[in-house]
Amino acid sequence: MVIAFEAYQQLSSVTIRPMTAISALNTIYEDICTSAHQKRAAMILLPFHKHQRVDGSLESLGQSLREVNQLVLRHSPCSVVPFFGGRDDMEALAYGMRMAEHPGIMLTVLKVVPPSGKTLMTLEGQDTSMIKVENDKNSDSEADSELFFSEFIQHAAKKLQDSVTHEERLVESKADIVSALKSMSKSNLFLVGRMPPVAPLLISTDTPELGPVGSFLASSDFSSTTSVLVIQHYNPNANLHPLVEEEENEDTDDGTDTPVLVDKY
Repeated sequence: MVIAFEAYQQLSSVTIRPMTAISALNTIYEDICTSAHQKRAAMILLPFHKHQRVDGSLESLGQSLREVNQLVLRHSPCSVVPFFGGRDDMEALAYGMRMAEHPGIMLTVLKVVPPSGKTLMTLEGQDTSMIKVENDKNSDSEADSELFFSEFIQHAAKKLQDSVTHEERLVESKADIVSALKSMSKSNLFLVGRMPPVAPLLISTDTPELGPVGSFLASSDFSSTTSVLVIQHYNPNANLHPLVEEEENEDTDDGTDTPVLVDKY
């Protein structure tokens, strides 16, 4: 990962500052989150605990790395594109839009739409076997997503019309969602939000840290060697016990807010 970013530095005007630290596995997440907080990082990139083989199957690198990732997701002070809706998907779409500003990148946004009067979202404790009838709590969240998506379309039409395309796909079941995702399997990169609570995809999985969509893309049911980037939007209300307390005169080296790659293992 560091080698890739150093190569990117040579080909662009971006400054990369590699940093290596040695920590015990049971406390390494604290060092990662503390460094991200002190450097005012906008995003933390974590290697997945499974390695992709040539045939597309995944091989586990160990349970300890998975536990580190889960702890970082729980305590992260920053953010870690099929568009279903929700804060994580909006974050993924925002990063996808920034990527599309590069002349060599083509961005395709697939918006998955349920039948009129129904919703793809689910609440904790609900049955997830089917698409639900819409309720008031879901309506507020989906209204925010719709507003964000419409603003994205307007921006893309004005400035990114040559590099961004989007389409809407009506879905009525899990099979429809799976078919929509598989139709994009020839893409080089999937950019998805970690936790859009998509009811038909909320099944038992051994990779909950990837979220419902990411877990499906990493499963044997989705046979592809496409790369997947899963993004979790920073939620300041979720971390009740931050690892680092803010100080008025905290020294942050140069005082800049440049995102820094935190690569610890």
